[in-house]
Amino acid sequence: NMLDTIQVAEAIHQRKIVEIVQDIEKKKEIKLILIAGPSSSGKTTFAQKLGVQLRLTGYNTITISMDNYFKERSDTPKGPDGKYDFETVDALDIELFNNQMNSLINGETVELPEFDFLTGTKKYNGKFLTLKPKDVLVVEGIHALNPILTKFTPAKNKYKIYIAPITTLNLDSYTKVSSSDTRFLRRMVRDFATRGHSVERTFELWGNVKKGEEKYIFPYVEDVDVIFNSSIIYEPAVIKTFAQPLLLQLDKSSKYYAEARRLYEYLNNFLPMETSNIPIDSLLREFIGNGCFSR
Repeated sequence: NMLDTIQVAEAIHQRKIVEIVQDIEKKKEIKLILIAGPSSSGKTTFAQKLGVQLRLTGYNTITISMDNYFKERSDTPKGPDGKYDFETVDALDIELFNNQMNSLINGETVELPEFDFLTGTKKYNGKFLTLKPKDVLVVEGIHALNPILTKFTPAKNKYKIYIAPITTLNLDSYTKVSSSDTRFLRRMVRDFATRGHSVERTFELWGNVKKGEEKYIFPYVEDVDVIFNSSIIYEPAVIKTFAQPLLLQLDKSSKYYAEARRLYEYLNNFLPMETSNIPIDSLLREFIGNGCFSR
């Protein structure tokens, strides 16, 4: 039955997270846990669930947001279209990030920056940090696995995790459920609900998002300690009820109409499923809402 399916799918995720924590424990000198994955992989929820399991084993997790390490707006590189390119690794203050992570691991005290997106500048508001013996830094972001950002940190102190929904579901003998479609539908549903993005807007942004992933994330996957598969077997049946009404918003005048129809038809392969039995700490909650972690 559906309840069994949900419980087994969630247990698979939980077990894998426990295995990752056991691996981190074995390595003794880990001080920096780096988490990256393509858009809508579930990085935020995964990082928080990992943090809970790490705390259970005596670690104290400190989350570092890479968003606070953007360069000053005047130094931000521009793309071919003349607009600021926030996706490139060069939009980050690489030297500052490297130096601060290295200083922390060496037991020094640093003042962490906070980036003000309105003014486009870093501010220092007295957020000082010194690592205690059982403290571990958790960094998640598009560039977290790029070695240029942690080149001063010895390899023995780093643990690298790649997360993505690597779908194991087949629709028939020839058709596998696409990982990219899974992520697109997650993003469309989440951004409509939380960021006020129209479906058209999600389609518009998606091309650049995928280009950025190919350039900045996928090249570093071979070098990771572990891959976490964030796919959920029952997800299409749940996302269907959220996504199908949104996909119908595009009419024939939209250049994304054919793609929206394709996704709509794909979701017709699944019976809808209501959400009350989905645990509040499920990774899927990051996209459909009502979870216990902030999304």
